[in-house]
Amino acid sequence: MTTPTAATIAAFVNAHADALNRFFRSSGVPYADAQDLAQATLETLLGETPATIANPRAFLIGIARKKLLQFRTRTRTSEEFRSSQVQHAV
Repeated sequence: MTTPTAATIAAFVNAHADALNRFFRSSGVPYADAQDLAQATLETLLGETPATIANPRAFLIGIARKKLLQFRTRTRTSEEFRSSQVQHAV
């Protein structure tokens, strides 16, 4: 089992970062949050053992989808909380 080199990691990140950002932005995620989600997705992938990943791109998209669902759940929950704190006019 070989550990990826810094050059290999940089090439992979450069090849996929824009696609991840487009994926998150096209899903309605604000720009700054899309950047954060793309970074978190790449960090998760790089934390895996390379030998166990048969198709890195498919694995990356799977991670991205899960990060998007977690983001939507987190933001929906906080929006619901904020809306419950608003005083409604009677």
